[in-house]
Amino acid sequence: MFLKGLFLLFFSFLPLQSEEGIDPDLNGAESIAERSINPAQIPYLIQKNDLKKALDLYRSYYEQQKRHDFEILEQLGTILLEKGALETAPEIQLLSLYGSLYASLSSKLSVVEAALKSPHLPTQLAALHLIGRLHDDRCSTLLHLAMTSDFLYTRMEAAYQLALRKNPGAVGQIESLMFRVPPALRSYFPSFFALIGTPDATKILKGLLEASDEQVRIEAILSTASHGREELLPLIRSMATHPGPLVQEATAFALGELKDSHSLSKLRRLSLSSFVPIRIAACRSLYLLGEKEVQGVIEELAQKENLFAIQLLGEMEGSNAVLVSLLDSRNLHVRFNSALSLLKKRDPRAAPQLKELLIRDTRDFGFYPIYTPGRALMAWKILPSLDQQQQNIPYDLKGMTLAFREKILRDALELPETEFLMLAEALFTSRQTELIPLLVRLLENLESKEASLLLKRQQRAAGAPLIRSYCNLSLFRLKEKGPYEEGVRSWVERNKGKELIRFREITPKRMKGSDSPYELTPEERSRLFIETLEALAQSDNARSIDLFLNLIEKGNPKNRYVLAGLLLKALH
Repeated sequence: MFLKGLFLLFFSFLPLQSEEGIDPDLNGAESIAERSINPAQIPYLIQKNDLKKALDLYRSYYEQQKRHDFEILEQLGTILLEKGALETAPEIQLLSLYGSLYASLSSKLSVVEAALKSPHLPTQLAALHLIGRLHDDRCSTLLHLAMTSDFLYTRMEAAYQLALRKNPGAVGQIESLMFRVPPALRSYFPSFFALIGTPDATKILKGLLEASDEQVRIEAILSTASHGREELLPLIRSMATHPGPLVQEATAFALGELKDSHSLSKLRRLSLSSFVPIRIAACRSLYLLGEKEVQGVIEELAQKENLFAIQLLGEMEGSNAVLVSLLDSRNLHVRFNSALSLLKKRDPRAAPQLKELLIRDTRDFGFYPIYTPGRALMAWKILPSLDQQQQNIPYDLKGMTLAFREKILRDALELPETEFLMLAEALFTSRQTELIPLLVRLLENLESKEASLLLKRQQRAAGAPLIRSYCNLSLFRLKEKGPYEEGVRSWVERNKGKELIRFREITPKRMKGSDSPYELTPEERSRLFIETLEALAQSDNARSIDLFLNLIEKGNPKNRYVLAGLLLKALH
């Protein structure tokens, strides 16, 4: 299926003939410009890996027609992407996948199918991420293909995608996979069945609520609550008297999520538990059900520096004063969780602590979530010396930390503009290069005079070429008056021969703490290159097409697959 468009190009190619009926010799003395050009030869030459001759032929055709032929250019870009997806080198496969983000739906599906057949796990996971962005019935066929992968990570992500789409065959396939994985992984599955929500999925979920494995039961309770499966409420209600404290905690949390007013008496009893996580979960549910007086219990626990109570105060009205007082704690974890709760409330008094969270200094902080034993409540902890600690940690803490810092920065945009601009200035000054791509986008979104002035100051900053380039690009996108387009084009010209497109390591969903589990994320300089070309593609169609063709031919060969995708973007 994924080669359909590719083979059609062979059948559509009709050989050129001279007046004597003989095929012309492309290498003969007669110049291309002197004879009639059949544009169907251009995709044929690309199929034959003769890119230079294909582009020379296209330029001559362009000179004859005095306009670009979008149909031929679309074939050119699509063939490059599909050929890249069929390469054996995993790096080229990933670049083709990224480029296909800009392609037509049929081209995307062709590239994705080839990537799912790759023997490399990162390629398969990136393909599944791309499927997650598509809305087409044909994706179900690709997901069923992914369920046959040799990699468990691939099958698990495909199962999630099938559940998300409520695919008719999802329940059977996911149940079959559940019984084939190691028992320790079965706690991942309740969320799949809760997400589907069909009668047969609910029947399996009910069985998981009664599973002998306590972790499976806990996840089944929490998944039932988070997806609002009220038909299972009677069974969950009965678990409030379960002897296990972890199940009680999860149940206390779930009863509030499901708005079960019939369980008020049970929740009041659980709010007196000697096991603090049960007490917090029960008080949260009582608060959600209208018994606001339990907030005092949470505030008291927060003042005793319970991190889970501090996080919960971010959801409760009138708790700002307690949270502000905790900003003076000598405990680093207490200060930072208090700042995060104040940020939820858009309280500008969180800003000084947020700056400390966002700026990576010699302490090299890493951030990771912690959970109560029943996994109903979450807070954040800080780990110093991230680079050193990462060597002894089996998951990508650096990726998780960056995702956390980016989320804080996005949320900080909801603070008063003066506070956000102060944070932005501090990030520029301290050269937080990992956050610069997101930061300039957020400043653009403000659409204010003050934000533009900050970008202009940083566009002239000495000793920070990456920051200058990003700010120049941002001002170009904002259509500010100045030499910004010239700066953008000269940057592309200077860097066209470099291998600029590289990706960060792919981080599994549950380790990353992100809703985009296997997203291809370019490194900062790669991202600058791609965003620069995207901006040019949207600004001047004809000049952009000429630029992309030149870069595809004369730039670094590894860049051409993403460039092919950007060419397709320029065409539309």
